[in-house]
Amino acid sequence: MKLDKDRVVLWGDATAAYEPEFSVKKFVRRFEFTPQTGFTVSDEVQLEKPAIVTSSLHSDGVFTREAVNRFSTSASGINLLVEITEPKQLKTEMQPNDLTAPGPPGSVDKGERQERGYSC
Repeated sequence: MKLDKDRVVLWGDATAAYEPEFSVKKFVRRFEFTPQTGFTVSDEVQLEKPAIVTSSLHSDGVFTREAVNRFSTSASGINLLVEITEPKQLKTEMQPNDLTAPGPPGSVDKGERQERGYSC
């Protein structure tokens, strides 16, 4: 973590969170906040062999495509603008976020399927 007068930077190494079969050599996520630009989240990902990398962003609000690499959403009066700067070649899709709600005691994985928010 680094704290300056007008900037906060946090980063963490999540490489160990991935099983060896995913061939992740490095995964470092960096969060930066400045009053001028707001939050910026950056991922540095290195793989041992070429592969498709999938990333999901979830929101309680619906995503709107602003451009090929730019999306916005709003939930509870908070707005979020997402701009993917790299890679230049990307495939995106937006869809409802379905999950299994908690089931009764002793069967927490047996709840009903519910739509909660959206994924991009």
